[in-house]
Amino acid sequence: MNMDRVARSVALTMTILLAVSPSFLSNGAGLPTQSTSWARILGGPGFDQASTAIQTSDGGYVVAGYTTSFGVGADAWILKLDDLGRVEWQKAYGGRGADLASAIQQTADGGYVVVAGHTDSFGPPAGSWIFRLDSNGSLLWQEKVREASSLRLTEDGGLVVSGGAYTISKMDGMGNAIWTKSFGRGYAYSVKQTSDGGYIVAGNNGIDGAGGLDAWIMKLDTTGTVVWQKTYGGSENDEAYSVEQTTDGGYIVAGYSGSFGGGFTDGWVFKLDGSGNIVWQKAYGGRSQGAFSVLGSISKTQDGGFVLAGYTSGFGQGLNDGWVLKIDAQGSPQWQRTFGGSGYDAFGSIQQTSDGGFIVSGYLQTNPRVSDTTDAFVLKLDANGNIPHCHIMGTSDPVVTATDTTITTTTATGANISSIIAPTNATATLTSAIPRVLCFRP
Repeated sequence: MNMDRVARSVALTMTILLAVSPSFLSNGAGLPTQSTSWARILGGPGFDQASTAIQTSDGGYVVAGYTTSFGVGADAWILKLDDLGRVEWQKAYGGRGADLASAIQQTADGGYVVVAGHTDSFGPPAGSWIFRLDSNGSLLWQEKVREASSLRLTEDGGLVVSGGAYTISKMDGMGNAIWTKSFGRGYAYSVKQTSDGGYIVAGNNGIDGAGGLDAWIMKLDTTGTVVWQKTYGGSENDEAYSVEQTTDGGYIVAGYSGSFGGGFTDGWVFKLDGSGNIVWQKAYGGRSQGAFSVLGSISKTQDGGFVLAGYTSGFGQGLNDGWVLKIDAQGSPQWQRTFGGSGYDAFGSIQQTSDGGFIVSGYLQTNPRVSDTTDAFVLKLDANGNIPHCHIMGTSDPVVTATDTTITTTTATGANISSIIAPTNATATLTSAIPRVLCFRP
């Protein structure tokens, strides 16, 4: 899930900003050397957020997002953390404009490849930015591309990216384009390689379908040719933000629905078979008709179920809280947690960790008087979604609603386009964010 989209959504749907109380902030001095769960914020005086966090091969974590507190303008921001969330290194990357990192993957050599879903630092037109780092965060190569915000490594050592205009690009490990298909409208928020070597893509169709925007799911073969494509929706806006292939060869999709459920928007999850037919579909939300709930990230879990992250105004302590929902293989809720203060907080990514817990990332609003002051928010949860005795955590039960989507087979044809715009010459800048511990459980 692209976190700058989450920020825009919150800004559009909420208008009054309140503060996160500073009473739960502390420094990290004197902490134990081992931990199973913790919550930290990282940032400076500006707008800082974590778009995504993943576990690394050494048992630590790497976080990608952006910062206006360090560097020039809004820079892509990469932080390497150890298993306790302590910073090992942190750097900002970009030019004089806005460069917003949205996805990161670790490469086989211990380095990283990063996508910035938006850049306007390297001359017109604005586009996206892909750059490769070594294990210490030094730049190896970089290039400006047309459309990219989601990223996955592929079995051949290359990568696949997706983004605006429902564009999907297959690249080799050096960032050279092998093929690029653009379907001209909508947005491809998520792309994953499938077991047959092809790709599954999730996003929106960019036009009024069954009602407003519809979720648009597309299966491509290894060359980017469409195998099948379908939209899913109702009378209002419905979007798909994240997709995973399931062990039975089908797919699980997460996003939000304005057509179904009890809130203004509810988190929406639907299970598809291998041909895109609905197996089951459910909306998850709060008890208030005006509540906003969005599920922007879904991951498979070791028990055969799924874990999701997003944001909600239907539960929790603030106007908007980060939201984690665990469901079984049939979509039945097993537990849910909210984390946040009294303002607007959101999660953009979640992944199960090797110990059975979860790493979650997003942002937390920290200043009551400055609406664009947020910090990157990174949490390590235990296997039950808890940080014991953490006073920013809430527990509750979602309202689950069966949905009845309209499915339409679409016939869009992808145009072959040139993906690479130009090489870039950004530099890396050391940053100095000090992690502040919100909760810690050894």
